[in-house]
Order: sequence, then structure tokens, then C-alpha cells
Amino acid sequence: MDKSRQKIKNYIKKLVKESIENKYTCVKKSWGEMMEDLSNTIDKPIVMDDAGNFTVCECEPYHISIRPIVHDIFDAVAHKDGCDRTKVLYIKYDDLKKFVKDYLNSDALNYVDDAHNKAVENSKDKEGGSKSNDVNKDLSVNSDGKSIKSDDADDMNKEKDNPDEPMSDVEDFKKMVDYPEKKKNYKQPKLSPDLKKLVIKYGKKGRGRPRK
Repeated sequence: MDKSRQKIKNYIKKLVKESIENKYTCVKKSWGEMMEDLSNTIDKPIVMDDAGNFTVCECEPYHISIRPIVHDIFDAVAHKDGCDRTKVLYIKYDDLKKFVKDYLNSDALNYVDDAHNKAVENSKDKEGGSKSNDVNKDLSVNSDGKSIKSDDADDMNKEKDNPDEPMSDVEDFKKMVDYPEKKKNYKQPKLSPDLKKLVIKYGKKGRGRPRK
């Protein structure tokens, strides 16, 4: 029994040894060598954390984290100003190098700044700026010169209402009791003779289920 067990162990060791010797890969560099090459390309230091992920340093306001997956395949997560996040998954090292270079060289605004600039731009007058807000413009006529002011309308900008004018005296004012109540001409509706004939009769409540 011991000989058979020893024979099996030797056979397993032989298979493992042959598998290791015949194992090959097309990857020419290790992860550390790839990150060193990327660091030289972007001229930024790259360090590895305790979880085995690589972080690009000294690239504020950017923050780039690189996670090796297998061979020369990586995942990357990039932040800008702590508010925008860009995530790329399962890309080769050459594509990763291009992504990191383009991201660090990008001058695109983050989401917050971009939204603020759009709001400022939308708040601007699109009809000519200061020309449409000219205080000397006659607002009583429209673009074709026709008057848009009604003769029956009260003047809103009265001289007595100017802030530099003295306060006017309070005149007598009426109370609610001074207004006579108007009698309403209300007549109670009358039902037609046909509607008066409609009578609803209720039967006695019986026991058991009602008949259908």
C-alpha cells in the first residue's frame, strides 16, 4: 500500500514539473516593469499599495488607480477634482498607457465647473447684451415704432412715488362695513315632476347570502 501511494506521489510530482517547464506566456514584462515604464513615460511616480494596486502620484487634481488583472491586462479608475470618475476595464498595457497620458494632458472641465459655466452662459442676454438693457430706450413703442402703451392704463412710475419725495398723507379709507352688501338673485331650483316620481325603497335586511 505504501509503495502504491509513493508511486502516485512521484507521478504527480512528475506531472507538475512537466507542466511548469512547459508553461509559457507572451508577456514580455512583469507588472512592476510595466509600471516603471509607464512612470518614465508620464514622468510621474507610481507606487503600489497594500492591496496590490498601483497609484499614480503627484498628478493633482487627478487621481489614477491601476489594478492589474492578468498578464498585461489592467483595470483603471481615474478621478478629477474628486467629483468626476472615469473607469476603464480589462484593457491591455498599451491602451492603458495611452489612456493615462491622454487623461493627464486633458484640459476638459469637471462636471461641476462645466455645469456652472453653462449656467452663466445661459444667463447672459442673447439679444445683444447692453443694447437691450439701455435705460434710454423708449419702452412705450415696439420694434416697428407702434405704441404699446394703453391710454387706460395707470402710470406705474408716478413722480410722487419716487424715493426722494416726501411721504404723502394717509387719506380716509373705507372699511368692509362701509361697502353695502349686494343681494344675490338666487332662486332655489325646482325638481321636474318626472324626478319627483323617482322613489328609492329599501327592503328589510335578511339573513344569509343575497339572491342573485
